[in-house]
Amino acid sequence: MKRENDLGRDNIPGLVVRIAIPSMLAQFVSVFYSIVDRMFVGNIPGTGDLSLADVGICGPIVTMVGAFAFLVGVGGAPLMGISLGEGRKEQASRIVGNCFLLLCAIALAVTGLALALKGPMLRLFGASTVTYPYADRYFTVYICGTVFALLSTGMNQFIISQGYARAGMLSVMVGAVLNIVLDPLFIFVFDMGVGGAALATVISQAAQVRDHLEKRPDLMKTPVGSGSAAFAPCSTMEDVYRHAAVAGHVANDLYLHSCGHAAFFVDSCREKENNLLDFSDPLNVTAPLAWVLHRLLDLTPVNH
Repeated sequence: MKRENDLGRDNIPGLVVRIAIPSMLAQFVSVFYSIVDRMFVGNIPGTGDLSLADVGICGPIVTMVGAFAFLVGVGGAPLMGISLGEGRKEQASRIVGNCFLLLCAIALAVTGLALALKGPMLRLFGASTVTYPYADRYFTVYICGTVFALLSTGMNQFIISQGYARAGMLSVMVGAVLNIVLDPLFIFVFDMGVGGAALATVISQAAQVRDHLEKRPDLMKTPVGSGSAAFAPCSTMEDVYRHAAVAGHVANDLYLHSCGHAAFFVDSCREKENNLLDFSDPLNVTAPLAWVLHRLLDLTPVNH
């Protein structure tokens, strides 16, 4: 990608204008398509009022889910920027890779927890006997796409922090336009109701993630070394893809464990640990999680 802004050499007033305006427009577009989304939901024949109420009930939960994206994105992007300013590009790239993995891990945990507690959560935020079925439909579809919600918002911070504010804005616009197109299609043409609105949102967020990964500016594509393990700091986005696939296998093992296959899960962890876990690097943000997993399963970490 062609660099839009050189954060180390361009004058500060110019940088503020060129970065702030696209970021503000991206936020405006994001709010705008949320409003349009509710306009379509409110016009669902027969159940528009109930569906709109249920989207409002899910609103605080959706906001809480999004907060995790800002936790990692707004927290990790400045660390990446500091490392870039100090000339430590390898460390900056590893921070990006680990934040990607952390977002995936949080998405997995939030999805499982939210689905397990969705009944009490929806009733706590005001769902009644009449409105609960609609809120449940919207909530379930949206929560199943948590990984896209977190990655689309969280990774956008890293794109902007590398000086690509316009690229970050365009990614948000891709999702907004797609959501506005898919909303009436799923809600009215396919007669999916409020569930169709949630599905349109999830697909638009997935499109944003794909747009991020296709652009892959600077640190998200430049080889700067080699990672030491699958959950160790990543050096390229190819590493991240590989690690995300491994994380999927671990998630599947966790599912099997929850179904009563404890022996299979333990053996699987032991088989993978030579390639998965690196406890020595302080930048490895998943090491504490891995350490807890090992303590729970009474496994001994492998020293590399």
